[in-house]
Amino acid sequence: MLYSQDCTHCFSDSIGDSGLKKSVFNKYISRLEFAQKDLITAQKIGVPYLKLPSKTDDLDQLQKVADKYRTFDNVVIFGTGGSSLGAEALQQISDITKRGSGAPKLHIITNIDPYTYLARFKKMDLTRTGFIVISKSGGTVETIMQFLTVLPLLETKIDPNTFKDIITFIAEPGNNPLRLLSKKYDIPVLDHDPELGGRYSVFSLVGVLPALIVGLSGNEFRQGAKEILDQALNTDISQVPSAIGASVAIGLLEHKNVNISVLLAYSDRLGSLARWYRQLWAESLGKDGKGSTPLYGMGPVDQHSQLQLWLDGPKDKVFTVLRTEKDVKTENITGEVLEGIGMDFLKGHSLGELMQASCDATTQTLSDKGRPTRVINITEITEKSMGAVMMHFILETVFSAFLLNVNPFDQPAVEHGKILMKNALEKS
Repeated sequence: MLYSQDCTHCFSDSIGDSGLKKSVFNKYISRLEFAQKDLITAQKIGVPYLKLPSKTDDLDQLQKVADKYRTFDNVVIFGTGGSSLGAEALQQISDITKRGSGAPKLHIITNIDPYTYLARFKKMDLTRTGFIVISKSGGTVETIMQFLTVLPLLETKIDPNTFKDIITFIAEPGNNPLRLLSKKYDIPVLDHDPELGGRYSVFSLVGVLPALIVGLSGNEFRQGAKEILDQALNTDISQVPSAIGASVAIGLLEHKNVNISVLLAYSDRLGSLARWYRQLWAESLGKDGKGSTPLYGMGPVDQHSQLQLWLDGPKDKVFTVLRTEKDVKTENITGEVLEGIGMDFLKGHSLGELMQASCDATTQTLSDKGRPTRVINITEITEKSMGAVMMHFILETVFSAFLLNVNPFDQPAVEHGKILMKNALEKS
């Protein structure tokens, strides 16, 4: 089992009146039988995010591109939102051994703060650095500006005739700015599927290529997703974890006004996964006055800063505790060092055991206080389990959109903001 989900403490028979009644939950999940049939049809006709987990014919070519970038000391990826968050989540799980086997240092640059942007490049040997620029539309203003800002620095260090050897663009086909830049500087372009939204693109080259660069297995990553997708399409809907999660979330939203979803990660390697989920959930469901607000937290850090509010504040939150069974082993604390400091309870325990105890205690405290709390337990953090959990969240989001009757694949309000930004620049 790659992961397990426990929603016991989201129901009224466990946490009281603030929980969801099973009779209400059953009405929601029964509606998802229709959504499941829609997904089966969508997979058959080749909808990209459902087709990618089974795709293998692109991996050899992507590995060749990755191998080229593994000859550099640094690899910079320009992108924002869906073009970077999935890659960040995968980068975080790459272990020390894989990093030490010839993998370059990956710099995923998502923001446009000029101070931190320029400071980063002052410390980098640009003659030993490769660049990947990702924009689905080929015209993401922030990403284009990132590249155009570093371009003069590159031209002072590197012969522009060799840019094709150190730079790769990823964009959809068409007459877009990145494609035009590629012609101007003879830079290769890899195709981004125009039918694949950025926040659903993690199983495409957008997520897989950076993973291959740091030594992860793209095949294993997709295989994990495929197992969860196959299960979701071929199992009774009442037993599908992502459908259960969606029914709980939307049931609590509409019947208990629980409109904040807190994803609390108990591993630094799961932090970027939580941030990826935040965009997926917010941008897919926040429409027509509907949706819930996703929040990201790190345990046990945020226990010290936010737990008081979570336990004693408004009952408007549902918590997902994201944990792992297996983690890095550290030495147990010996008795001698503890003498006289009043912390004998630490004797014989390790840092990882403290993390698990903290996780278990927080989970129990939240449920004891009547806060809806589910636990997603990842058996071990690997490419395969990450693929599984990310597919879970994608399906959970799509199922939730079905229940809310919103389109999970567009973002009309965001597009309006982009137009306003462009107009402001044109007037200045």
